[in-house]
Order: sequence, then structure tokens, then C-alpha cells
Amino acid sequence: MSLIYRPYLNLRGGHIGGILTVSFSPRGTFIATGGDDGRFCVFSGSEIQRTPSCVVYKMEQLLCVMLTPKPGPQSPEHNVVASGAKKELRVWQYRDSRQGDDWILQKDLPDPPKSSDTESLDVVVTSIHWLNRTDLLVTYMQHGMVVFDSSQDWAVRSLTVSGLIASASISPSKDRIVLSNIRNGFDIYNLNTRSPVHILRHQVASLSPVPAIFLHDGYAVLGGTTAGQCYLWDATNGHVMHSLQLPSNDIEVFAVSAYHNPKTDAFYIATGIMPNNPIDTMIWKAEDIGMF
Repeated sequence: MSLIYRPYLNLRGGHIGGILTVSFSPRGTFIATGGDDGRFCVFSGSEIQRTPSCVVYKMEQLLCVMLTPKPGPQSPEHNVVASGAKKELRVWQYRDSRQGDDWILQKDLPDPPKSSDTESLDVVVTSIHWLNRTDLLVTYMQHGMVVFDSSQDWAVRSLTVSGLIASASISPSKDRIVLSNIRNGFDIYNLNTRSPVHILRHQVASLSPVPAIFLHDGYAVLGGTTAGQCYLWDATNGHVMHSLQLPSNDIEVFAVSAYHNPKTDAFYIATGIMPNNPIDTMIWKAEDIGMF
């Protein structure tokens, strides 16, 4: 079986600026978008209808949204949350006290290890991921990847990565990570061997933080774009499976999300549009085109 994604639905009318973040809800009944216009929009329907309704909230510029029944990024115990803001990296623990629900600061984590080349560079946290019950993986814009081990007094294991890391996504099996490298594309690393696996090259029209995510149980990678075309790669060999052609070549995609409905076996992709465009977000649906 071979799948190809085709345009399915255009979300419009919620924003007056470009889209910086997009997220499907766990059941696919809502799509949330955040933009540089300070608007947070929720599109709703009974699983991605052709004419979804939209609710708009106004706030500061939004860089991330997540529709989830539990707070995150979180540990498997669901009562510990890690947060990152520029150089600040903290771990919080939830406690149900008589005075109410409280998040207690558990640990202020240290800066990542630095070399003579990175000593003077700003520390910027770009993503946070719990790998298991004890290990917290953190990526930094200019300081590579670091794993903090809570079972060993937050001991550090680090991996130097060349380039600038804008964001990262962990495979469902937690053994691979795809890094969005602002300068030259996307890099897949094996977390067990701490070694590069594939380099996914694409046209870089501007040095902007485009995203990359795993989908299809980790067998594929979807990347954003600065050149009007998103690509879907085979994560096992690094080859392009097919491309998603956007309405024009000057469109940038700084936000992507994916959803799979296990009951209907339907796959969807959302791509947020930059700069300001009549279309806020494009929804794509997979079609089975048979065997190769």
C-alpha cells in the first residue's frame, strides 16, 4: 500500500496574520492555530468537517499550542512537568494540597555543557522531551542536545550538533530524533548510539525555524518549508516520498501537525501558512494509491 496526501480543506477567516503553530486535538475534533497576529483560533467539527466552525481568542504572539487532556511536556507519572524559556529550564511537580492545586518547583536545571566555540553564545531551549521515567532530553539552539537523568541527581549526557537547532521531534519508539537545522535541513539521530542516521536536505530560502515531525508510527518525517513546498520523507532511508505543493513559492510553513483516526484509518496533515494569506491553514488527507 502507498499513501499520497492531497489538499482536503482550507481553514480561513480566523487570522489576520501568519500561522506560527498548529495542533490537532487527540480525537481530531478540534484544530488549534496560533499566529503572529496575537490570535488563538479553535476550529471545531465532528472530525475535520468541510465547514468547521471557528472561535477566536486574542492574546500575545503565540509560538506554541497543544490540545491535550493532560499538561505537558510531562513525565510518565503525569505529575511532573518540564518548562523551558530562553535559557531557563525547570522541572515542576504537581501536589494536591489543602490550599488548592499547586505546581512546586522541583529543580532548576543547569546550562548545557559549553566548549570554547560556544562559551559566549546565548543559551536558548528549543524543545523538551521525556524519553522515559527518568530521562529528560533537551535541545538547544546553539548547544546541541542534552539528556538530564533524574535518577542520577540530574546527571548530564550531551551530544554536540553542528548548525542551529530550531525544534525537534521524537519518534514514537523513543529511539530516534529529527532535528530542524535552520541552516541546511533536517537531521535524524539514533538516540541509542547517539549518531546521525540521515540528513534530509531541502531548499532553504531563508534562515527560519521550520518544524519537522515524525508520523506514520515513526516511518515518515514531515518538514516545514521556506520555499512553498513541504516534503514527506521515508525515515528509514532518507528518501523523499512525495511533496505537498503550496499555493505559491513564497509561502513559508512554520507549523505542522498530524492526526490519525484509528477507527477509520484516515490520516491528516495540517500546514500553517506564512506570511499573511487568504488561507490560514491547509489540511491534507492521505489517499491510498495502491502498491508500488
